[in-house]
Amino acid sequence: MGASLTLGRDSISSQAAVKALRYRAQAQGGGARVTVTADGAGRAFTLRKVAGRSFAGPGPEGPWRIDGGVTALLAPVAGR
Repeated sequence: MGASLTLGRDSISSQAAVKALRYRAQAQGGGARVTVTADGAGRAFTLRKVAGRSFAGPGPEGPWRIDGGVTALLAPVAGR
């Protein structure tokens, strides 16, 4: 199943569109809260720091993983 992201009137469907979004990160305990905005609308999700390869699942190299709130960012695309 695919997913789409819409912020305001902006439909985010390419890597270039993701890079054009505005991001704000705030430290929050051992993690961070990230707010993504475009066209006057915003969505937030939380990140947690992991050590080594102790996390489960796929992900880019680096110590941060999405911890919560991602379902608010993604909506299922019909027919996928």
